[in-house]
Amino acid sequence: MALFGAAGMAFLAPSTVAPALPAIAAQFVHVPDAALWTPFILTMPMLIMALMAPLTGWMVDRLGRRSVLLAATLGFGVSGLAGMAVDTIAGFLVSRAILGICLSGVLTASSALIGDY
Repeated sequence: MALFGAAGMAFLAPSTVAPALPAIAAQFVHVPDAALWTPFILTMPMLIMALMAPLTGWMVDRLGRRSVLLAATLGFGVSGLAGMAVDTIAGFLVSRAILGICLSGVLTASSALIGDY
């Protein structure tokens, strides 16, 4: 049951930040091109997840499914909470990119474990 919950984490990444995008854009109205960069806060995890999937698949096979799943889940939690500490758009984008890397690990490892079981 926990593996199915881990596989559903992909839906948490965009849905938690989407309602806050207007407030984030209002907070950074003084930053040049803030209206351009703010939507990337929503899409960055999925873009990075798609780009990192081949490398993550290799890591899951090389390092083991469970260890990658545990490390990626921990990184997902830390990078997800980083939004409370950052105060720049670049900081948001970097934390969301790290979230995408961790999300790639969680989804790849959990899918492989579901297939194994």
